[in-house]
Amino acid sequence: MTKPNEWMLQFFEHKHLPPHLAAVSAPFGALAEHLIATVPMNSERTKALDKLLEAKDAAVRAVVAKQPESPYEKPPRTGYNDDAGIYHPPPNTLGFAAHAKGCSSCAKELASIAADLAVCATCDRPANDHDVRHPFVPKMQTPGGVR
Repeated sequence: MTKPNEWMLQFFEHKHLPPHLAAVSAPFGALAEHLIATVPMNSERTKALDKLLEAKDAAVRAVVAKQPESPYEKPPRTGYNDDAGIYHPPPNTLGFAAHAKGCSSCAKELASIAADLAVCATCDRPANDHDVRHPFVPKMQTPGGVR
């Protein structure tokens, strides 16, 4: 008599696969058989077999997937490369401030952004929209807030 969950073993069959894919799939089938033989039948065993099947499918897809142009996958870049081939991250990313410490053009852009965001302590108007009735006094940002 076939026990419940043993029907899942059909998805771990690998004899029909080409040898290079069967070599990837076979260990997952062996582990599925081991789980069915040693783990008590319950919802957690079913969940384990489901996740093992997902992992086996992903491993096989990883082998048959078209390879990227480079030997490693690169995250998508939203910045730009200058004429010298140096990558400049966009200002709205975490790496921009660190990059600006060593890059004069990005340091200028960062200073410009900071000036645009500066607020006058006297009149609460932005620095770039400040009139000349009184000198601009920047609010100081501290970890505890504005002082």
